[in-house]
Amino acid sequence: MTVTVASFRQAYTNFKDPAAFTDAEIQFQLSFGLLRHNTERWGDLLDNGVMLFAAHFLSLQANAKAAQAAGQGVGGLQGLLTSVSAKGVSWTRTPPPTRMEDGRWGLTVYGVQWRELARAMGAGGLQIGLPGPDDAGGYGAWPGPYPSPF
Repeated sequence: MTVTVASFRQAYTNFKDPAAFTDAEIQFQLSFGLLRHNTERWGDLLDNGVMLFAAHFLSLQANAKAAQAAGQGVGGLQGLLTSVSAKGVSWTRTPPPTRMEDGRWGLTVYGVQWRELARAMGAGGLQIGLPGPDDAGGYGAWPGPYPSPF
């Protein structure tokens, strides 16, 4: 992975303020994101996936900080803000997504983008094992209809 805190801040300028998003917070999310991605599956899109993953969780973290500053509980699931009033101070949120299929990914634009990429990275089957005889005298995965290079 070639993503650094500096390259992340350059790609996602919403996170460039070190007072709002410390280097340690960003590095934690980047490192956590790398652990959550299959490097072979993601291939050339690994850095993009890790950065979207980190941006999503940093956004959720910022929302939790704002809720705490406003005297609300921390860690609650909030829906998207759909309406706002000014002098009467009223605001409305949609109910948070509760489908397990998408989880919290729909709560940020970064999560929506990550989920779309993740679905593409998970498409298709995987072969486990090596074609041809293995050390135990058995056979690994079927190599397909093409001649094996082994």
